[in-house]
Amino acid sequence: MGYADELQAVSVDEALIDVSSAVAARAAAPEEAGLEEPLGAETGGVRKARDPALEVAEKIRDEVRGLTQGCEGELA
Repeated sequence: MGYADELQAVSVDEALIDVSSAVAARAAAPEEAGLEEPLGAETGGVRKARDPALEVAEKIRDEVRGLTQGCEGELA
């Protein structure tokens, strides 16, 4: 995984990853036009602050879903 500074396998289906560098790089990068939320009634016309950690997490989640063909696992 290209995002991780460190990776620790916890179990077969869980891992802890340190993405500090990826979050710092995302925070330093200019906002991408495609990621900006439009001002609308649901936000009261106020743009929410950008959260680079959330952006990195969503990118990782999307990549994992793509690699696993959307496999979410089943709860017993």
